[in-house]
Amino acid sequence: MNEERIEDAARLIASRKRAMAWLEKFGPQLDGRQDGQPVFSLRPMKIGGGQDGAVEAMELLAAYARFELPQIVKSALSCCRNDIDIARAQIRVEVGRGET
Repeated sequence: MNEERIEDAARLIASRKRAMAWLEKFGPQLDGRQDGQPVFSLRPMKIGGGQDGAVEAMELLAAYARFELPQIVKSALSCCRNDIDIARAQIRVEVGRGET
């Protein structure tokens, strides 16, 4: 039984549960239409972030992403559920191996 793998899986479960709780509470509000107020922001990436056009590219990506937020929230919730299922399966496998 790999206790470190169990602990990692348990931490992932806890993290994803917190993320799910936040997304379920606030995600529906992220509809991209918050009275002209920024809903979220994108920072220039490490690769090319200092290059000419990076700020403009991030502004453009943010504008497009704003309208995709409802789908992004759904995808993030699905990812959380999937990660939790995988982590639980990992724990079951490790516990099934027993003490060595």
